[in-house]
Amino acid sequence: MNTKTKELVIISKEVSPIVQKAQELKIKDDESLKVAVEFLSILNKENDRLVEDREKLTKPLNEALKGIRAKYKPAVDILEKGIDLIRDKMSEYQTALLTKKRLKEEKIAADVAAGKISMEKGLDKIDNIKEVSNNTKTEAGSIQFRTDYVLEVVNKEEIPMIYLKVDESAVTKALKEGMIVPGAKLVEKIVPINRR
Repeated sequence: MNTKTKELVIISKEVSPIVQKAQELKIKDDESLKVAVEFLSILNKENDRLVEDREKLTKPLNEALKGIRAKYKPAVDILEKGIDLIRDKMSEYQTALLTKKRLKEEKIAADVAAGKISMEKGLDKIDNIKEVSNNTKTEAGSIQFRTDYVLEVVNKEEIPMIYLKVDESAVTKALKEGMIVPGAKLVEKIVPINRR
């Protein structure tokens, strides 16, 4: 166990009883409020110290990571755009093939149902429809298609409320600016600001 790890274990052992006391604490008068301020200040100071120590280690790493990402971003963006374009074109092609096959099968089924052709003749015709391959291989690689489902909102007004998510930050901002947002209001909440 290195010194930093030992230090963190010691800090955890020192802070745990304070957190335990904080859980048991009931604020019912000015004196218990002062005790709570003491606990909060101790916990915040320890947290500040740990965050500062952690950032000594992570800040240089984050800066290096930021530089590496910036170096490769233009090339990665171009490649991802090309990948997306080709995937979209492949998807359109495969979807068109499968749609064409399904329409042929539906037409044959309709002809059988209408009595235009016999069941046997219909089955023969369906058997003779070229299968659509689900995968393609080359020396460079291969692809395999799978059916996926993508949401298409046809009419937003018809979607039940249970599926709509409120943009709380936008609503809060609007209310703070004095706008009226039906179904929402600002409620005061007193928040302690700890000075340590």
